[in-house]
Amino acid sequence: MQRNMESYHTHKNILLVGVPRSGSSWMAKVLAQSADSVLVREPDNERRNLRAYRAKRKWHRMPYLSANASVPAMERFWQRVFCDALIPKNAISRWIQHCMSQTTFVLSRRHIRWKTIAVKRNDLETHRHRIVKSVHAGLSLAYLQQHFDPQIVLIFRHPANVISSYLRLNLPDADRAVYRQAALTQEYLLPYRERIESTRQPLARMGLQIAIFYAVWEQQLRQNPSWLTVTHENLCLDPLKEYRNLFANLALEWSERVENYLHEHNRRGTGYETRRIAADEIHKWKRELTAEQIQSIQNGYSIIPLEHYHEFQL
Repeated sequence: MQRNMESYHTHKNILLVGVPRSGSSWMAKVLAQSADSVLVREPDNERRNLRAYRAKRKWHRMPYLSANASVPAMERFWQRVFCDALIPKNAISRWIQHCMSQTTFVLSRRHIRWKTIAVKRNDLETHRHRIVKSVHAGLSLAYLQQHFDPQIVLIFRHPANVISSYLRLNLPDADRAVYRQAALTQEYLLPYRERIESTRQPLARMGLQIAIFYAVWEQQLRQNPSWLTVTHENLCLDPLKEYRNLFANLALEWSERVENYLHEHNRRGTGYETRRIAADEIHKWKRELTAEQIQSIQNGYSIIPLEHYHEFQL
């Protein structure tokens, strides 16, 4: 496939990935305070972007793609995200997407609102860093690295804190049975398949899903030393220090604007807001989950041996 290679020379792609409710939205918005960056949020959410739906319609919501996978539709889609054409180039397609942004479509008995990605073409062309944030591309990182070579940043968060947030928001992405993807099982999960398939308790399945993501990332990190990792707990413990280090590693411009953003958002918020008292987030799960709930999460999270949060495993 012919890529728009010129765009690779005009900006740097940063791909920020975490599991849902890992703190990736907060992190993405902080990084986007850099004066020379523009944020593209969840471009591959097929329930919000028609192009993502077209690319992923034969795939899992959180698709597993190996480095050497050949998927032309996915490659065309991610080329738009990383390289150029998120915004239509002519008046007709702009009008079509405007209509879609105002209309609710019914598909497979689910209401799906398709809309344009709210990024101005001028921003995409003039900013030196393009920050792409996704909670659905976590099992496609090897593929995206091979085809587009973004700077990948992974955010890890304690599984109990993630699931505590799932329960608070009744989040459907808490358990998407990602292990049912044959290629993922074949390459990463065969030794654990019997225990995975026998896991039925909902909270254990949520813990298992997080363990699968972390297990894949830990193996891929060994092969990709240039990938950066952060933990939500460290960001919350000392936001200014940790974000300064991250900005330096990503060659993003640190400024008073970034510090002001961190201070202004370090207060109480609810739901999907990114306002939080950071220090209160670290052990929030201990206040919100019962002993029985924690035990169930541990049962699922302990199926696969992990380095991250290994002390939480049974």
